[in-house]
Amino acid sequence: MNDLLGEIQIRIAEQCFTGCCSGQGCTVSLSKAPLPYAMIDMDCPELGLDPRQKRCDCIFFSNDGNWVVPIELKKGQPQASHIAEQLQASANFVASLLPCALQTRFIPVAVFGGRLRPKQRRLFRELKVRFQGKREIIRLLNCDDCLTRVLRLNG
Repeated sequence: MNDLLGEIQIRIAEQCFTGCCSGQGCTVSLSKAPLPYAMIDMDCPELGLDPRQKRCDCIFFSNDGNWVVPIELKKGQPQASHIAEQLQASANFVASLLPCALQTRFIPVAVFGGRLRPKQRRLFRELKVRFQGKREIIRLLNCDDCLTRVLRLNG
């Protein structure tokens, strides 16, 4: 298979796919998300990750645009450096799954429900996540926002 979802589906256990991205009292809406798509729950034991290993909550994939979007959810005030580490660990996980020749559009996303302090907002603008030789800034969404909001900015 040479499409993004095909590559993911042959490498990830079926039990790890989920229809939503929610946790810690926060959700990101997949309304109007590009189809077809798949969402992986990164806490799924069948992924074989060490429970102490850093990782984001879920990763969104779509063939429409070849999107790879790791998502970290926080109900309260997010800590940029901690979230950046979680998103980077998840980006490394995805990179280990995909063939190098498969080009994707990558956007790391932090979703939060609390107020963002100015220092943290500045850190989010400065910190970047590496994937396929590129460095991307972390996009911010509020809990219950649509994921397509950040996809449109980069579409």
